[in-house]
Amino acid sequence: MRVPSGLRIDSPSWPLLQAHVSYWGITSLAGGALGTTLVCADLVNEPNYTGLAVKVLDGGAAGQVRQIASDIAGTITVAAAFTNAAGAVQQIAAGTRFVILSIAGGGGGPPPPPPAPGVSLWMFGVCDPGMGASTTILVLTNLAGFNDDIFNNEFWVQVIHNADVPGAAPEREIRRVTNYVGATGTFTCDAFSANVEANDLVCVFHESIMAVEILGYGTLTVDSTTVPADGGRAALYAWENDNYFNGCLLMPTEGDCRFQPRRILDFTRVGGIFTLDPNNPFSQLPGTVDYIIIGDQTEFVPAADGANNRIPSDVIGNKASTAIYAKDAVSDIIRYLKGLMDATITASGVADAGSGVGLVRDAARTEIDDWWNGQTILMLTGAAAFQKRPIVDFLAPSDDIIVAPNFDGAVAAGDIYVILAHYNMIVPRAADDVANALTSQVIGRKDDTALYAAAVNATLMRYVKGLITAGIAVPGAVSDAGPAITDFDTTLAEATDDHYNGMLLMFIDGPNAGQAHTIDDYAGGAKNVSFLAGDQWTDVPVDGNSFVILPSAALYTVAGITGATGIFHEQADAGFTEEIVAAETFIVTLNVADTRYILRDLRVKCEDPTAANTVTITLYTLINGVETAVDTFVITNANFGTHHSLMDMFGVPYVAGDSIRVSATGSAAGPYTLDGQYSHGKTNV
Repeated sequence: MRVPSGLRIDSPSWPLLQAHVSYWGITSLAGGALGTTLVCADLVNEPNYTGLAVKVLDGGAAGQVRQIASDIAGTITVAAAFTNAAGAVQQIAAGTRFVILSIAGGGGGPPPPPPAPGVSLWMFGVCDPGMGASTTILVLTNLAGFNDDIFNNEFWVQVIHNADVPGAAPEREIRRVTNYVGATGTFTCDAFSANVEANDLVCVFHESIMAVEILGYGTLTVDSTTVPADGGRAALYAWENDNYFNGCLLMPTEGDCRFQPRRILDFTRVGGIFTLDPNNPFSQLPGTVDYIIIGDQTEFVPAADGANNRIPSDVIGNKASTAIYAKDAVSDIIRYLKGLMDATITASGVADAGSGVGLVRDAARTEIDDWWNGQTILMLTGAAAFQKRPIVDFLAPSDDIIVAPNFDGAVAAGDIYVILAHYNMIVPRAADDVANALTSQVIGRKDDTALYAAAVNATLMRYVKGLITAGIAVPGAVSDAGPAITDFDTTLAEATDDHYNGMLLMFIDGPNAGQAHTIDDYAGGAKNVSFLAGDQWTDVPVDGNSFVILPSAALYTVAGITGATGIFHEQADAGFTEEIVAAETFIVTLNVADTRYILRDLRVKCEDPTAANTVTITLYTLINGVETAVDTFVITNANFGTHHSLMDMFGVPYVAGDSIRVSATGSAAGPYTLDGQYSHGKTNV
């Protein structure tokens, strides 16, 4: 021991001093920041003072006594930290005087030795002030003295305070202890991300108090992000069979993927192969590093079409489960969903270029013509998203799905669609269809042809067209800037004169809607129809008014009823004014084919032809089918002032026949003005 300066060896107090003091010393370096260590290089050559008491003689902790927990390599660690007058931890500075007492004060024998080193589940450690910075080597002198290797593999160390830069790495990091040397308190562990340095504070704890359950550990021999392996497991752990660790977590404890837990989907005993979740692989190759297996069991999907009913995954099912179409007590939700989809959605696809508002083109469609006819297409994306349309035709050569009516927005390449299992009533596939199963087959198509006789397999459209064809010659409209009640130009295409003569024209809109009159003359060049003075419109037609032409006026008049002979349809009186010259001029012409006439009255008056000239009135009728002049009457200077009648001129009250004509002819050039009027009736024959 050192002798205090100024103390004589023969002093009477020397023996007493020797009895109470084992060592006097001065610290050579500063102790730890926690106030639990003091460092004296001279102690290296002294016996171990563990269990005795140390008293600090200088500084903020002067006079305090603490029990020595360990005495290793010149560093004394005490059981409780030194404190200052304020009660705060007092770090023991270099140059501080201290003594190691051999007995406790207050009389009695020496203090009992401290308990022998014991391993706890959680232990506090201080990195030695003389420790070199390292990511793997930690010297914790306060945890020296235990048996070598006692902390190996089952204990972990966490840095809880970075003395130099609080909060910076490796603070809060946890690493597994791989080796322990008891004589120096040296811990070797998996590498931290940054150096652990002198005076850093750590804790050492057993895996049993970790938040995770460690089921196994080892070293990877195959480096992979999704199928790493430990080739040595089978030999070391014979009881582990296939699927042993399914659902647990594999976590490297060192390397580039340290502390990345990943789900084990499958474990293969031979080769120690861990198949990991492919959707969540390691962020990079982990390396052939140490790992642990954490018992965090997860729930896996059952086999396809499984019948178990124990856990939620059994009820949900497997992606590979097949569709089911009837409910039972053993099928999973996936099976029912697939069944519902099959019953609702028969196909799906993506539109190609060339699609539009009226069609969806998809080269992936390989079905035959008309395969999808009658079903419904629903767009899921694009300008027509969520619009449904009936499929009226499927064209296999062009892969076109034709819809009607059009979508509101154009379908574009990349738009997604589904075909719904819903049948729409659409028109038959071809014109004049003879099938009789659906209402649409009874109705027919727009391009059905006209039918003129009843049948057991004809559509309504065929009958309607037959009736229209038989009753309506052609539709048209007024095309005249100045139409009149007597005549107007039309949109009719026929170029032949007289083509519609005798037919009935009926307006379907405008001021004359519903009225019908007989066409007296049709001029093909101007497309003009004209009407007799007694058979004209009540209102002036309007340009653009629509009409139809019926094949024969006779079909729509009482006078035209076939077989109704003797029943004449009276016509309005017709007047005339003619300039008579030497050439014959006809003033009455009644000779339409298939019509019988009765000329009921005729009045004629001529201006004075002078004494030298005359005007001859000639009556023509059919004799044996040949038009013949049957009588004449001469107007002279003596009788010109009278309105001559049929009786006056020809001695008859009326004239009847299939053809009646009356003419006037001057004996000289004239002209002589001839006025008159006639009335007649007619019937069909």
